[in-house]
Amino acid sequence: MGTEPQQPLWSRNFIFICLIGLLVSVGMQVLNSTMTLYADSLGASATFSGVMGTLFAIFAGIFRMISGRVSDVRGRRPTMMIGAVVFSLSLLAFGMFAVLPALLVFRSIQAVGFSAISTASATAAADVTPRKRLGEGLGFFSLGQSLAMAIGPAFGLAFAGRGEFKTLYLITAGLVAFCFLIALSLNYEKKTTRARPDIAEQKGKPDGFKQRGIWIFLDKNALPASLTYMLVCLASGGIVTFLPLYAKGKGFTHISIFFLLQATAMFLTRLLTGRIFDRKGPIRVLIPALICASIAFIMILSAQNEAVFLMAGFFYGLAFGTLQPVYNALAMQRAPFHRRGAISATFNLSVDLGIGAGAAIWGIIIDRSGFSPMFIGSVGLMLLTALSSVVLFSKVGRKQIS
Repeated sequence: MGTEPQQPLWSRNFIFICLIGLLVSVGMQVLNSTMTLYADSLGASATFSGVMGTLFAIFAGIFRMISGRVSDVRGRRPTMMIGAVVFSLSLLAFGMFAVLPALLVFRSIQAVGFSAISTASATAAADVTPRKRLGEGLGFFSLGQSLAMAIGPAFGLAFAGRGEFKTLYLITAGLVAFCFLIALSLNYEKKTTRARPDIAEQKGKPDGFKQRGIWIFLDKNALPASLTYMLVCLASGGIVTFLPLYAKGKGFTHISIFFLLQATAMFLTRLLTGRIFDRKGPIRVLIPALICASIAFIMILSAQNEAVFLMAGFFYGLAFGTLQPVYNALAMQRAPFHRRGAISATFNLSVDLGIGAGAAIWGIIIDRSGFSPMFIGSVGLMLLTALSSVVLFSKVGRKQIS
């Protein structure tokens, strides 16, 4: 008895969408790894850096909802193009106006552009991925984030170490602007019926456009995976925002190697865990990943030498290289085309809110009590995430995913 041939994954559009994801992630990783150092060079406190993270989360949250709806109704390509322009211009301005109030303004504008292009590109990746290979496809799309975690911090910290922030953000703005041209070349939506109210009604899918209130922009079906992953992001918000300051305070001078090891581990896991998820279900990959995250937090906290600190980066990468694409695939499972933008917006909103709230909360705690409570609290969040995942997703199997 023959087996059903596997549908191709690596189409021209999929490759271009992955490239957009890579470049946008590089831009964000440059910002995440240098933003606190930039603000610190201007005399800012950890609380101020936390406020920048919170503003980013608020504006990203608002425009996640709008961009998800726009990508469903008007198309993924124009949403990505608008996002690329806004994000690149705000990156440029971030380096040109080196005063603290200006950083708050342009960090907020960055959230608008980033939310548009990242929401639309993640939705587009799901569009062009065969349904039975969704976990694998989104895992490969997320590889761009893995590579960005090696490229972005190493590139950004090299310039930051010399105080060349203006040059750094100018170059980064150029990379993001290139996404405009890539998005312009995408053509798959010309061959796909775009989501509009009249078409949805004709196809017998009125549910996508009879939502009310906030559910016009978000999707309830994505909430279990999105809210669970938000717990993870509450923990990772501290790493994203404050790890460079923590390493500087400990006298660790090779933080770029931490990010390189993290990216290497993420790359390896995303080659494998998507297929395991598609075939075996989520719990087989989620629990080991959450254990690795806990180990990473403990190692960072207890590191008495740089070697232990750097090795924690590998465990951190093993964890977060698995968690993001798996929870994203859980949110996207069985998603109709005309609601994928809303589902992508829901999931990415949870990421922004989690990281933003984490940055604000941990920033206040760090100013008052140091870094230890942040890492201990993060381990507790991993335990809570594991319990929630077992309750919500233990019955999700291969058939449900496909």
